[in-house]
Amino acid sequence: MAAARLTDAQKAQLVERYQQGESSATLSRQFGCSANTVIRVAKAALSPEDYERLKGSRAKGGRSRAARTDGAASGLGSSAAADRPPARTSLFPLQAQQPDQDGDVAVDDDSAAVLPLDDADDFCDDSDDDLGVDEDDPIVPLTPIVPLVISQDLDKCTPRAAQPLSQARLPAALYMLVDKSVELQPKPLASFSELGVLADDERHFQAILLFINQRQAKRQCGRSQRVIKLPDSTVLFRTAPYLIAKGISRVVVEGTVYALPDC
Repeated sequence: MAAARLTDAQKAQLVERYQQGESSATLSRQFGCSANTVIRVAKAALSPEDYERLKGSRAKGGRSRAARTDGAASGLGSSAAADRPPARTSLFPLQAQQPDQDGDVAVDDDSAAVLPLDDADDFCDDSDDDLGVDEDDPIVPLTPIVPLVISQDLDKCTPRAAQPLSQARLPAALYMLVDKSVELQPKPLASFSELGVLADDERHFQAILLFINQRQAKRQCGRSQRVIKLPDSTVLFRTAPYLIAKGISRVVVEGTVYALPDC
């Protein structure tokens, strides 16, 4: 959860205590923000010269506190030093003449400095300042966008209706299945699953299935069936009265339903 944004009064108090020598770690805990925010507020409130001067004095103050700690520790006996933990934890030593990020030399030429942990974060990386990142700003959650599936099989959704047989472009020869006694085997249109959704008034009509080539017909032929060839597709028009008399009013060719004449 993001920390609350500091008010102007809090920022003024933070800068005043920062100038008095309090570490950024202590101030960050007391004001509920990060150490980077403490340094950023101080840099914004002070002029560059004042900030550099303050940073140098804080570094010298850290070295003097470390020297006092080392002197007190060296005055104790070896047994007391072994039993007693050190008064202050120190960070790794900084090499002489090592410049900080602003290009200034942080230590003297002839000595190395040990920086206490309380002041170590005063010289942390301010790279997020250049990026405009403020940890006090609230975090805006991202909302995922779910893609919409709009492709549909319209043939399966739109009810099928029979087309006039006179408008069909049929090949010269057709094939059909009959039983062993060469009797037609009509079925209701509702049993043709490959037709998809049918209009309500079409489902009860009896139909026969026709094939445009012999290979397709043999693939659907059962053991009790035979494949016969219609030599001419016009035979459907000539035999339409006979088919209608037997209750057959529809033919199915290549997934399309055709109505016989006068039906």
